[in-house]
Amino acid sequence: MSSQELILAVPPAVPARQNAPQFNRLYYDILGGLVDGLSIMTYDYGASLLRLLIILNSSLVRLLPFG
Repeated sequence: MSSQELILAVPPAVPARQNAPQFNRLYYDILGGLVDGLSIMTYDYGASLLRLLIILNSSLVRLLPFG
């Protein structure tokens, strides 16, 4: 058994600008079982911490199954 994990960096589900890559629920469903984790890329946001938290929240709400 390997102690290594595969974490996939993905763009947010809510892009910062038009024509930016978008990671949606379909990709999450397809790749979710193939990787150990996902890391939402946020380094390209020069905005405030509040805006960053709003983007992360919006992305997670769109991607994760609730209920």
